[in-house]
Amino acid sequence: MFRMENMARSTLGGLAALEKGLYGKALDQEIRRLSACTARLTVEHEPLPLPFNRLTLSDKKDWLGLNRPRIYYDVGDYVRRSAENYTVPLLKKLATALGATDIKISPEFLHSDHIMGGTIMGNDPSDSVVDADCRAHDHDNLFLPGGAAMTTGGSGNSTITMAALALKAADAIVGQLNHA
Repeated sequence: MFRMENMARSTLGGLAALEKGLYGKALDQEIRRLSACTARLTVEHEPLPLPFNRLTLSDKKDWLGLNRPRIYYDVGDYVRRSAENYTVPLLKKLATALGATDIKISPEFLHSDHIMGGTIMGNDPSDSVVDADCRAHDHDNLFLPGGAAMTTGGSGNSTITMAALALKAADAIVGQLNHA
């Protein structure tokens, strides 16, 4: 996913001007100049649902005596190769076409900052936690809709998908109550 944003909406122009040691009117003019002629291109890769990316419990306890989570996460070789072979060259080409004179490519992989995973959705209780309605396999009246049932975080906002999972679970709850 590509996003272009004017620097006036971010702090980078101001930070770059501050790094020059400017202040007062000169600082204001440089911030305005950088805001008018600087762009930021952001790319988010969608990681594959890799089996080694998981949430488990550690032996460390929190202040309530509960086990803290242990998170294993890596974007994986597929995403790294995609960035190296496709995304970075495309960004450089795009920046050059836009007339960029100072191109900086971040080595970081951005993510949507939505918490996802942890209650895998599937048909088989031996390798998943919830069914297609987000109902726990081992508790008929426990529904866990939302981002936890999603196996991977896409590059776009996942809120609408989480809401759809909640509505699907709500329909299943109503259906279960009507048959009770």
